[in-house]
Amino acid sequence: GDGLMSDSLGWVEQADGSWKEVVKLNPVTAGTSYTEILPSMNLILNMTDERQLRFSMSRSMARAPIAEMRGARNIVRPSNQNEPLNGGGGNPNLLPMMANGVDLAYQWYFGKGSLLSAAAFYKKVSRYITIQTETTTMQSDDPMLDGRKVVYTSSINGKGGDLRGLELIYQQNFSNLPAPFDGLGLASNYSYTTS
Repeated sequence: GDGLMSDSLGWVEQADGSWKEVVKLNPVTAGTSYTEILPSMNLILNMTDERQLRFSMSRSMARAPIAEMRGARNIVRPSNQNEPLNGGGGNPNLLPMMANGVDLAYQWYFGKGSLLSAAAFYKKVSRYITIQTETTTMQSDDPMLDGRKVVYTSSINGKGGDLRGLELIYQQNFSNLPAPFDGLGLASNYSYTTS
């Protein structure tokens, strides 16, 4: 990116135990760029007027929430100087999560507003966005912070993995019931997913 100007307003405890208000402007230059092609194919084979087979393949992308890509960080200093600092912040270098998917479904429309369907799906996910906590050494202009251990939490791109599963759908409109029940219906769904 072109760079962000991060201004922080806070109170810092001094060596003598007093607190001092600190306002600093720190230029932050970070970010990433990417180009992704997201093809999609959807095919429907009408076996009869009531029965069809659906097949789809796609590549999809999900960006990280904007708050996770912020350039700011927060560090909390415990009152005990022997304990490590704690902190967290954003990661402006996050890449979007990607998924390649394949779906196959058989659908039977056995009446008006009624459906029986069975589907199978597979997705290969990469660059999964996850949380990481690590202990590192602080680098700061503040001598009370510089060189201290900090337990720091932020979002990172992980490896990803596979998702696969089955989905069953039963939906029926009970239009043959007497009034006032002729508008009732049932919609049910069962999904099994493993990774």
